[in-house]
Amino acid sequence: MSSYSTAEQLEDRTLLAGASLVNIEPNIDLSLTDGEVYNEAPQELTFVFSPGQEIDPDYLGGIQIVRSGQDGTFADGNEVPIEPGYIGIGDNPNEVIVRFASALPDDHYQITILGTGVDRLRNLNGDAFQDFTDDGIQNGADQTINFELDLGAKVVAVVSQPVLREQILSVGDVANLQDGDTFTITVGGASVTFEMDLDGGLNDPNNIQVSYDPDTQSASDIATTILREFNSSILGTEGYATISQSGADLTISGDSFTPAISFALVNPDTPGFSRTDGNLVARDNQILVYFNDDDLNPDLANDSRFYRIIDTANNDSPLLTTNYTAKYDALSDVTVLKLSTSLNAGTQYRLRVGVSDTPDEITEETYSTLGLDSETISVLAGEGGSTTTPTDGMLITDLILNDPSSLVVDGAGNYYFVHNDGAAPTPVVRILRVDHQTGLISIVAGSDGSAAPANDILAGDLQLSATGPRDLTLDANGNLYFTDGAFVLKVNTVSQLVTVIAGGGFDHTPNTGDVPTDLVLDSPAQLTVDLDGNIYVHDSGSPTSASYLFRIDNASGLVLGAIPTFVDAGILGIIHLGITDLETDATGDLFFATTSTLPLSSYSSYPDIYPGIIQLVYNSDGTPGFELITGNGSSNGSLSSIQTGDPIAGDPGDPISGDPPTSAATLVDASNITDFTFDADGYLVYADSTGHIVRFNPYADPAERFVEVIAGGGSTSPASGVVATEAALSGLSGLTTLAMGTGNTPYFFDSTSQLLLSVENIPDQNSSFDNATDLTDIAHHWNAGTEEFVITSEIQPQGIGLPPLPGGKYEPGHRHLPAMLDAHIDNSGTNPVTAGSVSVAYYNFQDEYGIDVQGNVLHNAITEEQKQRAREIFEIYAYYLGIEFIESADQGLTVVTGDLRALDPSKPVGPDGVLGLAPHGGYRNGTLVIDATDVTTPEDDVFGGTWMDTAFHEIGHTLGLGHAYDLSAIMGGDSETTGSDLPQDPGQTVYPGDYDIDHLLRLFRHDANDIDLYKFNLAESGTFRA
Repeated sequence: MSSYSTAEQLEDRTLLAGASLVNIEPNIDLSLTDGEVYNEAPQELTFVFSPGQEIDPDYLGGIQIVRSGQDGTFADGNEVPIEPGYIGIGDNPNEVIVRFASALPDDHYQITILGTGVDRLRNLNGDAFQDFTDDGIQNGADQTINFELDLGAKVVAVVSQPVLREQILSVGDVANLQDGDTFTITVGGASVTFEMDLDGGLNDPNNIQVSYDPDTQSASDIATTILREFNSSILGTEGYATISQSGADLTISGDSFTPAISFALVNPDTPGFSRTDGNLVARDNQILVYFNDDDLNPDLANDSRFYRIIDTANNDSPLLTTNYTAKYDALSDVTVLKLSTSLNAGTQYRLRVGVSDTPDEITEETYSTLGLDSETISVLAGEGGSTTTPTDGMLITDLILNDPSSLVVDGAGNYYFVHNDGAAPTPVVRILRVDHQTGLISIVAGSDGSAAPANDILAGDLQLSATGPRDLTLDANGNLYFTDGAFVLKVNTVSQLVTVIAGGGFDHTPNTGDVPTDLVLDSPAQLTVDLDGNIYVHDSGSPTSASYLFRIDNASGLVLGAIPTFVDAGILGIIHLGITDLETDATGDLFFATTSTLPLSSYSSYPDIYPGIIQLVYNSDGTPGFELITGNGSSNGSLSSIQTGDPIAGDPGDPISGDPPTSAATLVDASNITDFTFDADGYLVYADSTGHIVRFNPYADPAERFVEVIAGGGSTSPASGVVATEAALSGLSGLTTLAMGTGNTPYFFDSTSQLLLSVENIPDQNSSFDNATDLTDIAHHWNAGTEEFVITSEIQPQGIGLPPLPGGKYEPGHRHLPAMLDAHIDNSGTNPVTAGSVSVAYYNFQDEYGIDVQGNVLHNAITEEQKQRAREIFEIYAYYLGIEFIESADQGLTVVTGDLRALDPSKPVGPDGVLGLAPHGGYRNGTLVIDATDVTTPEDDVFGGTWMDTAFHEIGHTLGLGHAYDLSAIMGGDSETTGSDLPQDPGQTVYPGDYDIDHLLRLFRHDANDIDLYKFNLAESGTFRA
């Protein structure tokens, strides 16, 4: 760190003298030294003076900053003073903070700290800066520090299809016009002042003269003169705006910017002019590109070939540069792109600015993006080990893996799995925990234990069955659950004590209300725990026994629903559903994977189940049902050669129109899924027996569920650094377990090669320039120095466990509500969570939303005003939360004004009844209905009206909120009185309430914790633009 001090600080008597400068700390660097050149403008400077000094806040004018005025000198009188937006004492009394009111431009800068003159900087004792004597005489000295800003031009904002407001300039009573009255019209960076003139002389020669005669000219005549002068000014000749006249009114319409009009009148009490807002005008064929204050080369900036508009809906094809023009305005630092036709509504475009200096030589796209080739295999364990017997404190890299299975990862990145040491004659099965940071092993259960499953024994004393646990899972608090033998067991993460959750009883058939420990379990295989602590178990049965999927309620500890997963086919015997995994998503919905077909409809009231991913859903009458997430609703896909972009689901067919279902031959085969999980973005990630790791959006419309192959399908043996999609992963029984690690990193076992692998993203591993990715290598297809290289990337969370935000229902201070009331939020626990990407959800106002009791199709009665209210609600929720909402034609949550009986036939309809219904947690694919009979007047549709109040409440349900009648919240209050659920005065309601925001932030965090740094080495002279 640099030091500017010139004082000999040998003894404490120096504290009686003036301050000396120790350091200047800009917000972009540790220290600003004399002659420093920055390529980024600092926003704040912290001046650190000698320790023990207390700077007098009344004399901070002794710190002065000027820039040279673009000539690099400070002695010719054209210097520009920099007025700080803020200057004050810092956290310590010897610190002064200077914050700049606006961005600093390219220039040379000089900081002067005055120790002389009346404005000298002083301490609280009155001693001047750099006065190191104690003679009572002010012997301070000035100090100057110079630095330079050499900034490159950069894009600071892009505005697509700008909406402008016309301005109307009106000439009033001619008698009120005065010689010397001026009005200034500013459009973008162009500003022109017009001066009313009677005698032929202007007060400012730069003004444009508007000659007039109040005795002979009317207001309309004078308006005509202003129109003529406007058209001859830069505003008209350079196309900044157009002007039209209607009598004494002049309408000024900006071409790409909203005009601004200001007045300087001789007699402002009797003005001869007035200004009013005109119409809004949308420029649907324009894109505005805003640059920082660093003028571009106009030859390049006005060339449309240097702005590529990419149509993402058309295979990322760029629009022809002949279809639009580029006009760069140095006054406003904006380039206006004008297309020959309007941009397509609903289409996403990507803008790419800047290519090489010779665009004519570029015949094809030469840019790259960091995509799948940045995702690589990393070997975490199983490579180079020395023993198959794990011990406490051993490094995982020293262990030879043998038949590993059942992998889970906690919120801090620590992972658990089942390991069989293969020792003869009796192999020992253990549950191991590996610390994410140190790689050290802890044995959770199965080492030398001999105890049978029982409550309150130490997990280390437990003897696991010879075959070992079949499945592991974790709850929100980090407690471990597993199935072993005929039991479901829990290990407390703190005490390491065992609790028997289910099994060991006498009852062979689970039913609602049963005590789980009264059940006799045959082969409990799969289990999962949702965020609310509810436990789902699948007892897979045996060739001659029944199998069931049942739920254990967290609040009561009792079985709360059971579904048979078998059919007794008579002479054919018992047919079981081959479930390979159970998982719940972030909203608590249950999904499972199956590799078999179960003809339930022939033997029960349940529909048939086909191989793939199934979601457990509930019908309007409350009975459970199944929805096939893969396949086409009647069969599974058969496409076995998987590639990114292949569909995994399709249209099940339309019985009304007779449209046939999508052919199974065109869909990805999901009958071989061995394990699956959900990532932080809500995507479903699965492993299959053909050696692939795949993900897709399970909430998208079936016709838009396309897969992305994350790993596998290649021919290279898995090793650290191998591109994930080029790796040859084991087929058949090889990929049998999968878990989502920190930072959206899939962890999985390749059991054939006995390796624990992960898929890592190289850009997000670059924590320093020493191990950074070389972006000029051949793999990234960049011919350095001759071609443009555009990097498209994003901030990715790095899996650092963060404390959960407030709002969980079991945290201290939160009311414990009776069971008959809805919980505020179905989320609890204190286990660290990792910040995921901002969620994206869709909503729509599609016409058909269900059928009535007679079987007639119901049509959405939502009005345009109500649609606008819904858009505002989604925008408000998105402002506060880590979720983005996008309007679509038919995807996501359907918002309806109509008949509540489409969701619940038992609900009464009519005025003053139930106002609305919505599925809890159904924001991705549910239907929300507001009773049309309760919103019949225009007052109901205004902002804050009945429709909006109800929609805010119901959308809250879809996001996962329960009722909060005991709080001042949008999820509580009196449904009969609009706005009564919030603490503001009626008519001044601010949505949503603070409690609503706290609960929702618990569900949708909006933080991420990684930013990549890039370093560029320019080996030869040339032009670099960024």
